[in-house]
Amino acid sequence: IKSAMQLREGALKEGLAKAGDYLPKVDVYAEMAGTGETWDNMFGLTTLGFEARYDIGDGLGLTAVSDTMQSRAKVKRAKLEYQKELQTIERSLRLSFLDFHKSKSIVKAAQKEQEASTEALRLAKLRYENGIEVFARLIEKESELTAAELNLITSVADYNLTQAKLAYDMGTISSEALQKQLGSKQSGLKASK
Repeated sequence: IKSAMQLREGALKEGLAKAGDYLPKVDVYAEMAGTGETWDNMFGLTTLGFEARYDIGDGLGLTAVSDTMQSRAKVKRAKLEYQKELQTIERSLRLSFLDFHKSKSIVKAAQKEQEASTEALRLAKLRYENGIEVFARLIEKESELTAAELNLITSVADYNLTQAKLAYDMGTISSEALQKQLGSKQSGLKASK
């Protein structure tokens, strides 16, 4: 976004500089002369003049017109690129936000699944101890609990990733800052060894 803003500002300044070719050149001059004993007649303004000049000989002004039009086109292009960059950032941020909430709800569902599997295993153990359940069903319930716990771990890891991506897209964290922090921790570990 910074580079798009700089490109836009540069194009705008170039356009303003090109517009100076349309303006006439003006020189203002004054001559003062005087001799006298009092302040009133010591400096007398004898001549005041100005000279205005407008050059149309260089391409009859068409060069300046085409340069200005080209600069205006650059300014418009830079503004469009800036808007496109803003839309891309906004889209990425919205998608990250939606992914964050989706993974948050998946974690809640995985927690409920793990709780249900834990309860199902507890009931299966009670039935097995009372002779109502076969051992194979008990093993099946333990397997379901293990799968539910693995699903919970995976969904929590995905939640943490989407949370980090959202923070990155919001500008709260940056890869450079994380690398610096990681580098300082690694150098601290080497020093302690």
